[in-house]
Amino acid sequence: MGTFTARRALEDNLKNYLSARKDPVMHNLCLALKEMTKALDDIEGKIEHVSQQVAQVAKRQR
Repeated sequence: MGTFTARRALEDNLKNYLSARKDPVMHNLCLALKEMTKALDDIEGKIEHVSQQVAQVAKRQR
């Protein structure tokens, strides 16, 4: 999915910036972005699981 690829690219850019310049604010932002990325990945996994369940129910009802 494009959104998740863009988010990962943003995270990589922040990590690169952080390694080039030790800035505590950027460090905290990077950590927050990492946590948000993890949460979004969890949500994406749950959505995928529910989508599969819905598809199975739809097949049974046909």
